Amino acid sequence: MKKTTIVVFVMFAALFIFSGGKLISQTIHICDTFPADGIPKGENTKFNYDVYTDNFVYILVKFPQAYGCNQIAFRREKKGEPGPEMFEDIDPSYTWFCYEMHMPQAGDYTLSVKDCNGVLIGKTIVTMVSK
Repeated sequence: MKKTTIVVFVMFAALFIFSGGKLISQTIHICDTFPADGIPKGENTKFNYDVYTDNFVYILVKFPQAYGCNQIAFRREKKGEPGPEMFEDIDPSYTWFCYEMHMPQAGDYTLSVKDCNGVLIGKTIVTMVSK
């Protein structure tokens, strides 16, 4: 039992050291309304698509502490149609950031967010349903 405890402790210590000394957990929320205060509003994974209006979802990324980078990347991919990464400049002191993502047509999309080092922060599937 003591040997197992030591092995587990060493593994967590190594993880802590190789993660730059901080274990960070970011969360992403997909909303239908811009959350001006950083609190998710209208969070969902299924949204109405209307051919006569602009169709946006808002990707809210929450950080447990100051972000620490000056750029963040967003990607929208529809099955069979890989999309480009869109880079946004960001203040490293931010504890949350919201990106307005245009959804060009109905269907299933994979939305992903990466930090300035190309590390995946979060990924989710969103469905745009025709009205």
